[in-house]
Amino acid sequence: MKREVHYVDLHSPSSVGIIEEMLALSSISSPPSHFIVFTEILTNPLLSVLDPQPLINLCSRNPNLTLIVDNTLTSPCICRPLEWGGVSMVVESITKYINGHSDVIMGSVTTLSPALSSALRRIQNTQGAVPSPFDCYLVLRGMKTLDLRMRRQSQTAARIASVLEASTGDAIERVNYPTLTSQPPPPSISNFVNLDVGWGGVVSFELNPRLETGEFCAGLKVFKTAESLGAVESLVEVPFEMMGFPSEEKAREKGVNPKLIRLSVGIEGVDDLLQDVTQALNALKKKTS
Repeated sequence: MKREVHYVDLHSPSSVGIIEEMLALSSISSPPSHFIVFTEILTNPLLSVLDPQPLINLCSRNPNLTLIVDNTLTSPCICRPLEWGGVSMVVESITKYINGHSDVIMGSVTTLSPALSSALRRIQNTQGAVPSPFDCYLVLRGMKTLDLRMRRQSQTAARIASVLEASTGDAIERVNYPTLTSQPPPPSISNFVNLDVGWGGVVSFELNPRLETGEFCAGLKVFKTAESLGAVESLVEVPFEMMGFPSEEKAREKGVNPKLIRLSVGIEGVDDLLQDVTQALNALKKKTS
């Protein structure tokens, strides 16, 4: 079966029009093509916030359009897309916040549609995509503290982002986090997310061009270099090198440059984490001065 993939900047006001044009072209075929829109509400690793309402409206009036939301960076504590109406499926990396302890590899697909649920069950049963009982136990254990962890990590991340933003122009070029006044989310976003919890534990920022990302990561003592996120321990990565982009050009097209750092804040003390980031930045600046 032939499938085509198109990348559309859903933050652009013209994105809905682009999708509508593709739908119109497909309507003349027999049978009409079916489209899937796959998106995040909070993007990784640049932490930009998408207003889902235009997509929801578009999907509600187009039966050949399915909306799937990747909710990994927010978790059900912050965002529950199936409650909005118009969203067909939600996918989560259970490995991240929901499990939260870096000891399970698991994902989930959730739907309210009986037809989709039946099809997914059939795939699961025939292809063996079934987690072990012990992995399920570990996830259930992690879920018991999910709300507590999300609130703690969100509060800590917001404070770290604020402190880092105060350093812009010196060691840091830009900081990405939705609570910053320099990066306000869409005004209507409170209709779709639980802002009482926060925005999760991921913060990203760009180092000054003269500073080396590898040396910064190596200078951290609490944050550990790893590609995951959402766990109780704090992690750091360089997305340009570690997120699996097919080429440097593709990474740059997505706004990811070699100086971008992504922090995944754990549940350690906020002062310990701030001190760790600050000492690593100061050591790097001293070395390059």
